[in-house]
Amino acid sequence: MTGEDMTIVPTRTGAALAVSALLLAGCEAAEQPRPAPSTAPSTAAGSTPSTAAAPAVSEEQQALAAARTALQEARSYVFHGSRRMGAIKVTADFRMVGGNTTGTLQMQGRTTKFRTIGKALYLRPSKDFWPVMIGFERAAAAEREAAGRWVRMSDYDSTVSRGFGVPVLLADLRPAGPLVRGRISGTGDDSWVNLTSGTDRKWRVGILTTGKRYPRFWATANSNATITEFDTAFPAIKPPAKADVVTFDELSS
Repeated sequence: MTGEDMTIVPTRTGAALAVSALLLAGCEAAEQPRPAPSTAPSTAAGSTPSTAAAPAVSEEQQALAAARTALQEARSYVFHGSRRMGAIKVTADFRMVGGNTTGTLQMQGRTTKFRTIGKALYLRPSKDFWPVMIGFERAAAAEREAAGRWVRMSDYDSTVSRGFGVPVLLADLRPAGPLVRGRISGTGDDSWVNLTSGTDRKWRVGILTTGKRYPRFWATANSNATITEFDTAFPAIKPPAKADVVTFDELSS
């Protein structure tokens, strides 16, 4: 089976897990802490504790660290980007407000609306996304039963976090090799400094130069992202009305 004709889900449980591996962006808003390196001097017998100074942190490293912190702490933003997941390119457009998200996801030319409220995931698939979500054999019946309503996925869904959750985005901002500072681009409050990696030619990031050092865009070998409207006072994202929701388990088996 090729990536282009692959149906993600042959079973109901598989459907929830597979779609959920792609959709729940922004809900895991904290980067996992990394253990701090030990600063204790060596106490081996007969040895002298080292007095060598720690390597200096470059301005580029400081800027990138500030960008990771700004992204992690952002209360809201608008995201557009894509990530290659195996043989499939997945594109997401969404707004994040207070850890909840609303937007669209596209894969293999098929689109679904999605909304995440905490850990709850709701989908409103287009007609051609139903086979991706539930399998070709059950797609038509499930679409009729949903009747245009949002589909509340099972509680174990954690969809976009694998592709677009904050911890994954933060990992994109940890390149290999030394950082290389480039020119300043943009104008006024939307000016950014361009950084590249000395060893990874496909990695680059633009970090705002005024206010909080938000990452304006970045690209890696497998992903790209553009983020705007950081900390804008958007309306809260709320769950769909109960009358406009059907659960995934209610659909045709």
